[in-house]
Formats: sequence, structure tokens, C-alpha cells
Amino acid sequence: MSLIEALPQWFQRRPLVLLSFTPGYQEDFQQGKHGLDRFTWAERHYFCADLRLPTLCLVEMQSDTISNFYCGVLLRKAGVTTIESRLTATALQSLKLNSFSDLKDAIPERQRGAYQRAIDKFGNIVVLTPALSVVTLNALISNANNKATVEAVTGNLPGVRPNVERKWEQFDAIKTAMAAFGIEKSELPKLIETTFSSDSTLYRLSSGEVRVIEDNVIARDASIFPGFDLIQKNITGRAVFSRGREELEILYR
Repeated sequence: MSLIEALPQWFQRRPLVLLSFTPGYQEDFQQGKHGLDRFTWAERHYFCADLRLPTLCLVEMQSDTISNFYCGVLLRKAGVTTIESRLTATALQSLKLNSFSDLKDAIPERQRGAYQRAIDKFGNIVVLTPALSVVTLNALISNANNKATVEAVTGNLPGVRPNVERKWEQFDAIKTAMAAFGIEKSELPKLIETTFSSDSTLYRLSSGEVRVIEDNVIARDASIFPGFDLIQKNITGRAVFSRGREELEILYR
């Protein structure tokens, strides 16, 4: 079964979400540290109440002359003020689409009215019903390019593709460890160590102020000799934070 074939069942619990951003948002997101690969913004609690996350999202980024469309994962929501929730989107990839209305003709006639009513009441966020999620998906992937995009993005949904590395999950785990010790999410480590072939997402914490330690790689390679067996446990990533006399060490194995 392909990843896309798993989505109708997924939408029963976590329906498809349509997002629309007014001019200026795309430029702001792209100037962020991770661009459209991962960004956050705040919405009133009222508009987020029906969200069931994580799930797939279709995103419209408006400009003064044209709108760009993307498929991505709406990852999480968290209360940040009395009236607002922070939303996190990740893994946005471009779609061949001019407007949400363009999908209507590819939706079965008996459901076009419901789809039209959904986009007519469009604010920043619209959560479709499970049934509308499925027909909207089918309309979208009738274009071969869009089908490939949705297939790629769907791999970032937890549980859709088992036993696969999802870098946002690694990164969230790192940030959770930092938060548990009272370290701000934007704070930089004083040291990062990775092996030469490491796939650790600790690199996302890096900046010009952080040193990458290569001596550990040399020491490990020098401890391996032809004809001899060495029992070892490889550490593919390590980051160290310090605050006064406290120190937090995060290991990625």
C-alpha cells in the first residue's frame, strides 16, 4: 500500500487542513532560520479548536499579484498566551495549483457544494470533514506532479510510514530535553560533536559560535585495527549546554 492510500484512514481521525496566509507572511517565514521547512505562527484559540494534529495541510501563500500553494504537515499546537496558540508547520513542498477553487471541478458533483461552502467561509484555517478531506486529496493528486509531492510530504506524518527517520521528531526530542532543563529553545550550545557520517539533527543547533569537534572521529578511526575486533557503542551526535555550574549533555545514538 502506498503512502497516499493510507491517507483516507488517517483523515478519519485527523482531517485535512487548509491554510491561507495574507501577503507578507511567506517572506517572513522564508527569512526564518529554517524557511518553509519549519516555521511557527500564532492564531486565536477559537480558530484552532477543531485541529487534530499532526495532519496533512494545504497552504496558500498570498502575494500582491499571485498565490503560491504548498503541501506540508501541520505538526502541533501549543498555548502561548491567554488568547493564542502557536502552530508549527513543517516540510512544505510546492504544488501545481492556482487556487483552492480549482479543485472543485475534480470533486464529485454531490460533494462540490459542501466543498464550495467550506472555502467560501475561509479564514486563515479551515478543517475539512473526513469525507471532504478524501475527495479534496483525490482532486489534488489527479495531477501527477502533485501526487508525487503529496507522497513525499506524507512520509513526514508519524505512523504512516513505520520505521522511517523523521527529522522533525528528532529535533522535537532535542528541544524537549532543552526545555526540561529550563534552556530556551533559541539558546545555542557551547559545543557540538558529530561523527563524519552522522545523520543527527543536532546540526540544526549549530551557528558560527559553535565548534564541531573532529578529533573524536579521528580517535575512533584510530582505534580500529585490521584483524582485531573492537566492541564499541557509537555516538553519532552530542551537544553540550551550560548555565552557571549546570551542564546539559544531549546524545543522539
